[in-house]
Amino acid sequence: MNKYIYTLLSFLIIFSCTSDGLLVVEPEAPTPRFTLSVTAGAGGTVTPTSGTYDSGSTVILTANANSGFTFNSWSNGSTANPLTILIESNTSISASFTA
Repeated sequence: MNKYIYTLLSFLIIFSCTSDGLLVVEPEAPTPRFTLSVTAGAGGTVTPTSGTYDSGSTVILTANANSGFTFNSWSNGSTANPLTILIESNTSISASFTA
């Protein structure tokens, strides 16, 4: 069994080297980054504001109504507040408020 492992490791080392004998290490692919564009309609604000996030990140958006207004909904149809978004592409979202 040990002889098999040593043989396998030898092949891996030999085939991992360039013709000049240097070991080639492939760099990791960078994590894609996407833009989140956040807006708020009249009568409130949203936190956090727009930004750039790594793919797979979750962002929790909170709609904050001004005095005399109430949060209505998000542009994606959700009425959850706060709203959790999974970033997988460039995303735009806005909050609407009613007087």
